[in-house]
This record gives sequence, C-alpha cells and structure tokens, in this order.
Amino acid sequence: GNNGPGFNTVTPPTTSSYSISVAASTSYGYRVDFGYLHGSWDDVVIWSSRGPSNLGSLKPDVTAIGAFGWTAGFLWAGVGNGWFASEIFGGTSMAAPMTAGTVALMVSAFKSLSKSYTPELVKLIIKSTTDSLTYDPLSQGTGRINAYKAVSFIINNDGFLVYSSSQSEKFAPEILDTLNAYTDEDFKLTDLIRNDVGIYLGDVRRGGIAWARITIEGAGTYKIKPVTLKVVSEEVYEIPINLSEIPSGSTLILGVFDESYFTDVDMVELALTFNYSYLDPYGRSGYYQNWLELMTVLRYWIDLNNDSTITLNETAWLHNDYRIANTITLTIANASTKFEGVLQKVSEQLGIPYEDLLQMSRAVVLTLHVFYNAWYNQTSDIAVFKLIVRKYKFEDWPIIFAPKKIKVSTKRVFTAFLRVPWDYPSGYYVGYLIVTREDDGRKILVPISFTVATTISYVTTWVTLPEGSPPSDLYYNNYALRGAFDWYGWYVTSDWRVFTINIKDPNVKALLVTVMWPYKDSNLDVILAGPWKVVVIDWNTYEIKKDMILNGLVTGGKLTYPLYMWGWLPHFDLPAPGVAMIIMPVWGPGKYRLLIRNAPFAGEMYAEPFIVQITPIRMFYRKWFHMPSTASTLYRVTVYSASSILNESWVYPFIDGFNSTHYIDDISTVGIYLGEDQILLRRRGIFYVDMLKLNITTDSTPKERYFIGWYVETPIPTLAVGYYYGGYEYMYYENTLPVLFTLVVR
Repeated sequence: GNNGPGFNTVTPPTTSSYSISVAASTSYGYRVDFGYLHGSWDDVVIWSSRGPSNLGSLKPDVTAIGAFGWTAGFLWAGVGNGWFASEIFGGTSMAAPMTAGTVALMVSAFKSLSKSYTPELVKLIIKSTTDSLTYDPLSQGTGRINAYKAVSFIINNDGFLVYSSSQSEKFAPEILDTLNAYTDEDFKLTDLIRNDVGIYLGDVRRGGIAWARITIEGAGTYKIKPVTLKVVSEEVYEIPINLSEIPSGSTLILGVFDESYFTDVDMVELALTFNYSYLDPYGRSGYYQNWLELMTVLRYWIDLNNDSTITLNETAWLHNDYRIANTITLTIANASTKFEGVLQKVSEQLGIPYEDLLQMSRAVVLTLHVFYNAWYNQTSDIAVFKLIVRKYKFEDWPIIFAPKKIKVSTKRVFTAFLRVPWDYPSGYYVGYLIVTREDDGRKILVPISFTVATTISYVTTWVTLPEGSPPSDLYYNNYALRGAFDWYGWYVTSDWRVFTINIKDPNVKALLVTVMWPYKDSNLDVILAGPWKVVVIDWNTYEIKKDMILNGLVTGGKLTYPLYMWGWLPHFDLPAPGVAMIIMPVWGPGKYRLLIRNAPFAGEMYAEPFIVQITPIRMFYRKWFHMPSTASTLYRVTVYSASSILNESWVYPFIDGFNSTHYIDDISTVGIYLGEDQILLRRRGIFYVDMLKLNITTDSTPKERYFIGWYVETPIPTLAVGYYYGGYEYMYYENTLPVLFTLVVR
C-alpha cells in the first residue's frame, strides 16, 4: 500500500500472515531519460506503507522497486505518434508485480528441475535471498528482492534458510474461529501453522520471559546477532521563511551538508515540519483548504563545471517526498554506498572518469519545492520551519538472547529468549536477528518482535499508559506520533499505534478510554477491536443460521470522517481539543486491540506524545435467568466503575431477541415484557456503584431459552464519527451498552 510513512499503515489483503506483502523502494535511474543526472536507488519510498499489522504480525515481508520505472501504456496508448505508448510507473502496484514476476521465475526453476515446491517454501526462499536496504523491519521486511539469488538458490542450492513457526502459532488461535465462520470450512489449528522468516514472541508481561524455536537449514557455521534500530542523535534547525515573498513554482535550498554528515550512521531522517496554521489557517472554523503544497528533495551535488556554485542540473536525486501536509520527511540509509553508486553512474552517463569525479567538489543538498503558496503577496508573515535531523544505528539488543555462533550440518534448531525489562511499558517492540554464514558472509535479516500487553484483571481499577518512562531511543516509539498524514492520500495515511489489551475479568463489559495530547491542532482518533458475538439470520424464515464469536470487530471508537478526496481528514473533538474520550463495549474476556492515530498534526515537534487512561466498567448480573411461563420478577444489575460515567442514565429494553433457533422481532409476541429504569449512581469509596432493579414479566410464554436484554444509555458515546466544517460540528454517535442475558422459561 501507499499509505506511509506512518506505522501500522499496511491494509488488507497485505496484512494476511500467509501473503507476501511488498514495500516499495526507490530507483531514480529513469531521470537520465529526461536529461538529468542518474539518481540513486535502494531507499524505502516515503509513502510505502509500514507495518506491523494490527495483530502485530511482521509486515511488510519484502521490498521491490516502486519509484520509478518505465512500463507499457494502456491498450490504445500507441495511437497517433505513439507518445503515450510508454509511461513512468510506480507505487506498490509496481513493486508487487515485480515480486510476482520473481515468484514466476522461481516456479519455472522448480519445474525445470522437477522439484516439488509449496507456497510456504517459495515465501521462505524469496525472503531469505533479499538484499538489506539498511532499514527497519517495519519498512523493508527482510530487504529488497533479488531474483537472481532466489533462482540460484533453487538451481545451485547455494543459499540457506532461517525460519520459525512462531508467528502463526501465536496468531492462529485468534483467527481460527473467524476463518471457519467466514469460509464454512472446518480448519484445525494445525492447518494454520506455517514457517516464516520472522519471529514473534507473543504477548509478554513487563519483566517476563518468552522464547521461540528457530531453524537454520543449510550447512555452515553461523553467527547470530540481535539488533534494533536506535536514535543516536537529533538536531533541530529553525529556518525562518517569509511566505509572502515566495511565489508558487519556487525552489529553495534549505541546507547543504558534507557527505560525512550521512556516512557515520546506518540511516538519516530529515523531517521538515511547520505549524498547522500555515497549512490551513482557518482550521476548525474553516473549510480545510491547504495554503501550501510542498516537496522536499535530497540531492547529491557534483561541481561538474568547477565554479563552486550549486545548480540543480549538477545534482542527482537521492530521495524525495511530496505530500499535502505540514511535515515532509526524507530518509537515506547506507549513504556511502548511495554516493559511490551515483558517482559510478554519472561517470558512465557523462563519460567522465570516476577518479576525476572524486576530485570535484561534492555535497548533499536539501531543496524545497513550492508547488502552491496561497500566502504569496499576503501580509508579511515569517513562518518558522523546523528541520529535524535524526540519525540512527543498528545496535545490540541486549534483551534478546541467542547463541552467538552455531554450526549446522544440514538443519539445526536453536532457541532465542527474551527477557522484557521492567521499564518497558505496554507496546510493540521490533528488531532483527542477523544470521551470517561465516564462509561467504551471506546474511539473512530475520525480523523479531514482541508485544508488552496491558492486562485488565479482576482487581484493576484503572491503567495509565505509558507505565513509567518509555524508551526514547527506539525508532518505533509507542507513545509519540509523527506527522505522517497526507490530504492527498488515503484515509489510513497517518501515524498509528496499536496496544494489546488482555481482559481477564468476565464482568468487565466496557472500557472508558481517555487519550490526551498537548497540542490542540493535532487530532487523534481511538478505536477498539476484538471479539464479539454475531448472529447470522435468514431474513425470509428468521431462522438462526450461525451463532458465533468473531474476532477483530470494531466495538467502539471515536473516528474522524474524511472530506473531499480519499483521506482529507479535518478536526473532530470529543469532548474537546487535546482530549478524546469514548466508552468501548467489550463482549467478555479475550484479547482486544486499542488503535490510536493522528491526523491532522500540529507540527510543533518531530513526534507528539500522548497518554492513555483505561478505566474498566464492570457489570454484575445473572447471565442465565429462570422464570415460569407466567410470572413477574425483578432482575438486578450492579454497575461498578472508578468514574461516574453513567450518572442519571436510562435503561431501555430490547424489543427483539432470539430463542434457541429463531430471531424474534418483538418479544411481546411471545409474552415477554421488560421494564425500564433510570440509573442514579452512588459513590462508595473509590467506586461509583448502583443496583439496577428492572422488571421482567412473562405471560403464557412458550417454554424456551430466549437471548434478550436492555440497552444502558451512556452520556459518553460508545461510537462517534464526525468532523468540524465551517465552524460547525457534525457527528453521528451511538451511546448504549448492552446488558445481555439468557431467559429460561420453564
């Protein structure tokens, strides 16, 4: 997908654990055909979607070229002078077919040798023969595909494999029932277990231990090293720009850097950010029109005419980012290789000896291209742009333990262990297990990850995330959201975080979730997904066809509605700027995912922190209730919460229900009548407590089991979708919690 650079932006079907999902990488060689210098290659494209999936699976799997290359045009494109017979193509829509083509070559090689193969084996080989682009696992997977190495592995048996079944072992139990429900199949747990070049250690408590068994297949002696990408430095440069003096179509040089500035680390990130009010000066009171449309380009300058003056025709593209947003981000990894590669290609292109190019002045140049500026000729206003340069290195990951060296004759299994530090708060953590064969130096970067989950136990009153100070040097920061939205992009284009919540207490029927952040021009959404009971009905006969628990359903949330194009996200406050508060219904014990994302972005800093407070709402009542065919009785429900969230709310009966085989659109037709009541909460210690006394009447009701209940009205929405437009708020919302029980009429 093309939803980057935010994390958790991969979308179905690429989130499937059994698919091969492909990120896009750069290849700027096509620029020669337009008269420019040959550009660089092998950086992950900024808009390429990042992982992980909402489950936590390691995505993407691999990377392939997606920016850019030539392709044939559509069927009638050659009509006339043939000008449109070919065109520049890009995106993950290019990267995925390139990977599919590599798979086709692999299958052809298998067939030519009469070798058997499976989709699992093909995926293992293609992920084990990639070339690392020196990016993190959530950006590049195991690396860029290498068709030659993949086919050579099959023909010459010159590679090796590293794999584990840990990902599918952890996720299969969650998806088994849902898969069977959707497909009318009868899959067993063992049917879903697959090996993959990736290790997921599962949900681990703070201070806990986990492990996974990993297989190396292929003779040799191997070195094993766990690493993770860490921030080693951050520099902030303030660049004042008088927007009233910059016409549309202008190009500005923002910075000139020596090559060495980029070559002492594994990856450098340059984020240009500015206050949201310069992108959209009216905000909530306006109609969300962008006043700026910008692109940044990182260039490699060679002083070809020796005049010591930087001109754009003497520069080669290294990377670019174009978005309708107030943060524009560039990255470059393994920079020394990029610079050397550009020099070699320019030498071939211009016929200048490589050694002569080395004698010329060279630098890295950051340019800003102003495609549209509505501030031009307005009242003079100095906008302060912040250029934030962050440098990263892959460093040892001391919390992962594995053998430093292992000797393999044909196949060998070893165990990797994890010990989670006590100061690691709830969230997702990821790195690599680098496996290197000593005799030829060949490497496989095996992504490895785990989740620190939040547990709602029988005694939990509330939880505040993060629990303490989160590590600030990790590339994937669980508690800070970057500027990653794009008004020209899709709805999902923003920065997401996913937190796993394990609910142990069956009496927890909802979570009051409050998210707080410091900058009012940022807008955060919050969503809860997890298991829920679903009944499938034949509406012709009212017969119940399926009665099941499905996983991954959205149970509640605060969501911003997009305007105009695909993902033009405005502001939506609930209850106020800087705070999102929502009640999330839950079905019962199980694993839930709390999703948080930002769009728009205030632009005050590189990444804006947020805090989450989770308060469980418990309801105690009899799940099964027995009554005679004709009777009247009181049904009691006790509500406990550490927050007064049901004060003076009402309770309304369902008019519909189910018996053991059929849906009933009005339960009074079978002689069942439910009363309604008002809730007046009372404070008892740290809890707000109330006993609801609700009347149930049966009148010659057939002896059966009936699944029915009440709605409890809440003053805080359980689902809200809305937006500000022209100073007015528009919102659709639901504000009820179900109290569901089984009535057995004897």
